[in-house]
Order: sequence, then structure tokens, then C-alpha cells
Amino acid sequence: MIKRMSLVMRRPGMTREEFERHWLEIHAPLVQQANGILRYRQFLVRDAVARGDVPAGPPMPDGLTEIWYDSMETAMNSTTPERQRAIADCQNFLGAATTFFVEERPIITKA
Repeated sequence: MIKRMSLVMRRPGMTREEFERHWLEIHAPLVQQANGILRYRQFLVRDAVARGDVPAGPPMPDGLTEIWYDSMETAMNSTTPERQRAIADCQNFLGAATTFFVEERPIITKA
């Protein structure tokens, strides 16, 4: 299982409400149509917590995404029309994104 996570920031000039509406109501259905995605989650950032023990990082993102694939090959294949539409839509609401392929290491799994 391969997991891709992205920190996303809304396009300049777009309100938070416009960003959230587009991400959920327009972009999410496009991602749902794309083949090869096993799980897709959106996380809206509501607030940042200042810590006194470490310096603050870069500006707070508006959200995070989590997309699961069965293999790296599937994750890297963006040639289907459905995936191309979802990728092209990012121009309509994203100002910046930082994407990572991650290895999950569960530490506490009580729930």
C-alpha cells in the first residue's frame, strides 16, 4: 500500500469558503472518478497551535489530502482522462501544494 499526502494552500484571492466548497463539491467528485485510488481523504485545517518548545514552521496550509494506492506504479500513472481532469482542476483552487509519498508506522491503534 502506498500513501500520498499533500499540504495544500488555496489560490490567492480565493476565500476559505470558496476553497472548501470547490475542494469538496467539485474536486472530490473528480478524484472519485479516477481509477486506481483506494482511499481519498480531505482534512481541513481549522487552527494552528503555537508551541513554545520549537520554532514555527512555514505558513499554515488550508488542508491536507491523503490518497491511498495499491502500488507506486498506480500512484505515478496519471495518464487516464479521469485522473488528468482531476489534476487539471487543481489550477482552479490551489495556490500551492507540497506532496509526499509516506510510509505509515502506526504507534497507537486503539480506535
